[in-house]
Amino acid sequence: LRGNAAVRFSPEPNSYVMWFRREEIDAVRWAGRPDKVTVQGPNGPRLSPRGSFAEWKQMVHGRSAPWEEAERETLEEFRRSLREIAALKMQEEVRTRETMLAMLGHDLRNPLQAITMAGEMLRLDGSQAPRVHKQIASSTGRMSRLISHVLEVSRLQAGLGLALDLKRLDLSILLEELVAESRAAYPGTEIHADVAAAGDAQVDSDRIAQVISNLLSNARQHGTPGKEIRIVAGREAGDSVIRVTNYGQPLSKVAMKSLFEPFKRASLDNPNNPSGMGLGLYIVASIVREHGGSICAESRDGLVIFTVTLPGMPGSPRPFAEP
Repeated sequence: LRGNAAVRFSPEPNSYVMWFRREEIDAVRWAGRPDKVTVQGPNGPRLSPRGSFAEWKQMVHGRSAPWEEAERETLEEFRRSLREIAALKMQEEVRTRETMLAMLGHDLRNPLQAITMAGEMLRLDGSQAPRVHKQIASSTGRMSRLISHVLEVSRLQAGLGLALDLKRLDLSILLEELVAESRAAYPGTEIHADVAAAGDAQVDSDRIAQVISNLLSNARQHGTPGKEIRIVAGREAGDSVIRVTNYGQPLSKVAMKSLFEPFKRASLDNPNNPSGMGLGLYIVASIVREHGGSICAESRDGLVIFTVTLPGMPGSPRPFAEP
């Protein structure tokens, strides 16, 4: 090793770190010119004794200082540290892939259930065919978009953000469609909706659909059976605000702290949702933040309330009625 040193810290391609040293020009002193001196004799060129032993300097180029043993040990220690980091990164990538697959399964439940119920309605009452066909088309379209979009969750964990297709949208229309889809998927669940005053917002409609679908699903799974779910939307200080409320057990301070984190122990052990992985609210919070909005939760008076605030667009504000 002279001018450079390299360590490989992962079996992945191009997983090297390299160090380079600058050239150090050195002067080598000789007792006389070191070149062999030849003379022409009768039998051709022959070596001849040096004619002078005066000091002669040679400038050496293209070399660097040698790597000391202590420096080599430091490089080896650094390589071991990088290998540990690379191993942790690979574990995180595996976890991310597992998270994405789990998210995909989570978000596809509602449209799949809606399609199942629509098929049953067609079997029992063919006169409902036009409306049912429209519902099936809406749900299958949402499924297709979800499959594409949920794969981008890895961008969040890599700090790259989500790719959003922002367009001006009347939120009340989207909310009404989502409520209709939930009612079709779970006819035994009562949902009271007051969303006409949601107003316009610059959003990615499919992403916001994920948010609301997850909140309605969360209210159904964790709420008190037989009690209604309320979704109310309006304007506050120019922003669009959506509140989803359900009756349920009060949330502890510990639960509130981890509410929007994935793989929560409370979710993994939830008997009302045994296949849940605590991903729904994690999805919701990530999407809302990417829109420049905010989400919060509160638990009071036997109610659990989730409030989503999205940057609004000009419109007529309307005060909220308390749930």
